[in-house]
Amino acid sequence: NGANNGANNGANNGANNGANNGGNNGTPDCLADAFLDVSQYPGAGADYPDPELAARCEGDFLIVESNGIPHYEFVSITPNPLSAQTYEWRLARYPEVAAQTTDVPLVGAAGVAVNGLPLFGPTEAPQMGSADPVVDMILDECAGHTANRGDYHYHALVTACLASAATQPGDPSPIVGVAGDGFPIYGPAGCVDADCNEVIEFQSSWEYLGDIGGAWDNNEYVEKDGPQWLDACNGRVGPDGTYRYHATPDFPYIVGCFRGTPGAQFGGTGDANNGNNGNPNNNPGPTNCADDNDCADACRNGAMGCECVTTPMNEMICAETCNADADCPDMFRCGREGFCVPPRN
Repeated sequence: NGANNGANNGANNGANNGANNGGNNGTPDCLADAFLDVSQYPGAGADYPDPELAARCEGDFLIVESNGIPHYEFVSITPNPLSAQTYEWRLARYPEVAAQTTDVPLVGAAGVAVNGLPLFGPTEAPQMGSADPVVDMILDECAGHTANRGDYHYHALVTACLASAATQPGDPSPIVGVAGDGFPIYGPAGCVDADCNEVIEFQSSWEYLGDIGGAWDNNEYVEKDGPQWLDACNGRVGPDGTYRYHATPDFPYIVGCFRGTPGAQFGGTGDANNGNNGNPNNNPGPTNCADDNDCADACRNGAMGCECVTTPMNEMICAETCNADADCPDMFRCGREGFCVPPRN
């Protein structure tokens, strides 16, 4: 299950998304060609900066620079305003399947969409109960929303929001993102054979167990027979022998685990770790901390308190504390763990 080979130094390609149309039976050498020309789109609205995006391949890396502004109209879902960011994502250009999988971060980026915006895993932050934002309906029509730093990000991917051209029924889906390990993420439809004589819609193999706890507690991977079923990471080996993920309408929506080795920007230990994603903690999400003193200015005005807590992944982050909904700012509610969580709509 090797990686993409070659030496084409791609650049941010314009409006036709040439590398990602029709070809999900073969992965381009440089995934920069799959990224949108965001200058061709209207942007988030008159009150926001124009979207900016540049993608290129240099040596062993795919480098994506973005200001974090959507290329389509921004619709506020959370109380957090949209703010420009300074992202420089560095991803493996030639990813390889690892000996074992790696968990996606509970908080922060798990990859980058083709408009240069971060994509997260299927959970909200641990202090918000690691809930599923898709189930809780706190995402816009493109499956994104803003976090407390104004960073817009996705928890699922909608092909129509990220494709440069409309796809027709029976067509394979385009590339809609790149995971933190460097493997491409396609929409749900793909080629079964190398000549693409058959296109099917791939499906998640995870099954919903019920409202037990957090999103990972509520779902279980069950291996299934048949070409339409994806693996535990929500991916498969394509007809060309290379690995790829598929965005699906069901949990885990994008990436269930990393099949390759993610870079440090995405919670891993890979070499693609020298980028800047506009966050001093190296990943969008709550502020990291060592003790409560680090959280003095980390939470929003109006929060009852701000404490340094340990997540189930043994990360230490600042969390807004509460005893009742009135203790939480910006219409947030007090969750069952005693931390402020987003409204449910």
